[in-house]
Amino acid sequence: MPTAYQENRQLHGVEAVVDKDFASELLARALEADLLLLATDVDAVCINWGRPDVQRIWSANPAALRQYEFAEGSIGPKVEAACKFAEFAGRTSAIGALRELPEIFAGSAGTRVSLAEQGMEFYPPMP
Repeated sequence: MPTAYQENRQLHGVEAVVDKDFASELLARALEADLLLLATDVDAVCINWGRPDVQRIWSANPAALRQYEFAEGSIGPKVEAACKFAEFAGRTSAIGALRELPEIFAGSAGTRVSLAEQGMEFYPPMP
């Protein structure tokens, strides 16, 4: 909940626009979560989205992932939140489709972001 201090040093709620992905990342870090899972409507983070040479990312190091631009009003904030969690918490984050949450949690779907990754690994090309 967005808050601000009044002149008497009392906290009170304020209206604000809060990005749910960044708020989730901060909360996951504060709770020392083992995994940050960001659900969306696509099965994985992709480069070249909407083009014939689209590639779905299986896993990536934050630095490798940041070499690409992602849509600001779409997957971009999720990618940035996932990178921050991996960097600052030192743990894995994952992005994927809401319908595949159990598989993403198990590590068999979605895109995983971790400092343990050396670069970027892609899914096999789709038929």
